[in-house]
Amino acid sequence: MSNYTLAVANTLAVPVSFKIADGTKTSSFAFTLVMERQSEDDWNAGVAGEDGNPKSEKIKQHLLSITKGWKDQRFVLDADGQPAEFCTEALEVMLSTVGVGDVVLRSYMKENSAKVKNS
Repeated sequence: MSNYTLAVANTLAVPVSFKIADGTKTSSFAFTLVMERQSEDDWNAGVAGEDGNPKSEKIKQHLLSITKGWKDQRFVLDADGQPAEFCTEALEVMLSTVGVGDVVLRSYMKENSAKVKNS
């Protein structure tokens, strides 16, 4: 076990936004996911298949395991037509929509990665 820790929180606020066809129009959605910060080694281990390479089904499962909540989510609705409270089942519905998992993945990677600071 290491005697060192990072000077940043173990969770991230990950802004997610996308547009999706909605009948004859296009609807936009924007919300924030609360996700665990992962080291590169932990991320790679979580998404790797038996051959060591990332697998799409493993990525989805890993996103499910590291997502802990959401704010201002209006894409997934409950039985009453209201924005669903966060739970794994509601997140699975969200990630089962074609393209949404890719948007979430890109958003997470952007927020979990260090960026060059412009001075």
